[in-house]
Amino acid sequence: MDLTYKEFDPPSHPFKMGDVVVVVDREGWTPEHDDTHIDFEMARAAAFYALHTAAEALPEPSLEAPGDRYSLFLTADQAWPPQWDRITWKKPKDARRNLVRGAALLIAEIERLDRVEARAALSAAGEQK
Repeated sequence: MDLTYKEFDPPSHPFKMGDVVVVVDREGWTPEHDDTHIDFEMARAAAFYALHTAAEALPEPSLEAPGDRYSLFLTADQAWPPQWDRITWKKPKDARRNLVRGAALLIAEIERLDRVEARAALSAAGEQK
């Protein structure tokens, strides 16, 4: 199932699906390319962007207020897919851009799973004939 603009852009919602389309268009990714990422790399990269953004929002820890900021940064780094070169592809920006990039990656992962399921259903239907 491909996701449509209307499904993600109700008038009162501040998130704009168009932002995700811009990320996809700018990078030039295609469904065929996304289908090569079979080990949930896109979901892991999305988790990185969300966790990294959350860690940046936390205050610096101090003796009076130790915090989870650095452990969250570490968790974010561990989420990054090992198959993807960190220097080339890991590009955190500001909070909103990180979250839009993460949303684009999650949508791409969901659509990849939908295509896998659709191909499996077509294959099963063909075998039943």
